[in-house]
Amino acid sequence: MARVRTTLPSLQNGPNLQHMVGAVIYVRVSDPRQAENLSLATQLKACEEYCDRQGFEVLERFREQGESAKTADRTELQALLQYCRTHKGKVHFVVVFNLTRFAREKYDHFALRAHLKSLGISLRSATEPIDDTATGKLMEGVLAAFEQFATGRYTKQQVLEEVTRLGLRSRRGLKVSSQTFDAVLENQLYIGVIDVREYGMQSKRGDFEPLIDEKLFYRVQGILNRRVRVIAPPQRSRPDFPLLAFVRCQACGRALTGSWSKGRNGRFAYYHCRGGECRDANIAKAKLESLFVDELARLQPSSGYMRLVKERVVQVWDRAKSDVKEKAEAVERRIKAIRQRIDRLDNAFLYEQSIDIDTYDRHKERLNEELTLARMDRHATEL
Repeated sequence: MARVRTTLPSLQNGPNLQHMVGAVIYVRVSDPRQAENLSLATQLKACEEYCDRQGFEVLERFREQGESAKTADRTELQALLQYCRTHKGKVHFVVVFNLTRFAREKYDHFALRAHLKSLGISLRSATEPIDDTATGKLMEGVLAAFEQFATGRYTKQQVLEEVTRLGLRSRRGLKVSSQTFDAVLENQLYIGVIDVREYGMQSKRGDFEPLIDEKLFYRVQGILNRRVRVIAPPQRSRPDFPLLAFVRCQACGRALTGSWSKGRNGRFAYYHCRGGECRDANIAKAKLESLFVDELARLQPSSGYMRLVKERVVQVWDRAKSDVKEKAEAVERRIKAIRQRIDRLDNAFLYEQSIDIDTYDRHKERLNEELTLARMDRHATEL
């Protein structure tokens, strides 16, 4: 993990401080292999360009590399929260490449957003139209809801109820129906694809930036189990030769093809190779498919083997449940301890009057940060 720090001379000039709009950037890849496609450098460049367009001064950059989406494992996110707390009043915005880079779980997203708001900080996405307007907040909720539905843990109705609570309405100001919400989830316009009716409903790529990542969109389609036209080369399918995707020539390694031949007593099917010296090599369809079935039978696990597998799976499952139970109990103890510290702090300030307001605010913000992270850990444990 690496963090790039930037010290701006203007930050040290007192007279200009009150006129500055400060921002911090947070970028993340959850897998080191992602560094070669949606890389940290790509995300960072987009965020910096966004800040430049908005007139934000970049005070700090936080780069999370190869960490999981779990908040407890994201050390740079925790460092960002600490920075925002200790530089309260100087940081006005947290800028991310998109909402998925910030938090995949909707609960985590809004918990972090609420905590930042308590510090006077707003969340901004370099690639998505979210802001503090009513429309921007609604779009933020819809995008987060797409993420929620894509996890597969929530029903469509649960997600619809959530975005309705966030303010989603039809053009007439009515609540969105289940059928209309289906149309929203299936709308390829979100990934930059337009259905052109004049040409028989052909799908064409638009000349605008998509709002939703394609992988996210098609995960949603997989859950909906609906057919969506995909701009991709058609997949060859031969029901009469079902092994085309599995068998290759033993001599040259080429994929076999299939064809029918006409004989005196009818038509006969063959798998054969079209490569080099193997061009005339062929095998009867019935024979090859029979050999394939025999191979499947040979690979079929025995009942004793499957019994051992079942026992092992149950053991691992029971151990996992026990670990989760222990973690849940530990998180609850942690939350209880934080709340007790908050109560003692409130008592020291309100009743004993043993600390001043600045000391109270400083400690209260730190405890609220710890409580937010602990609640997010509890939510992850519940999931």
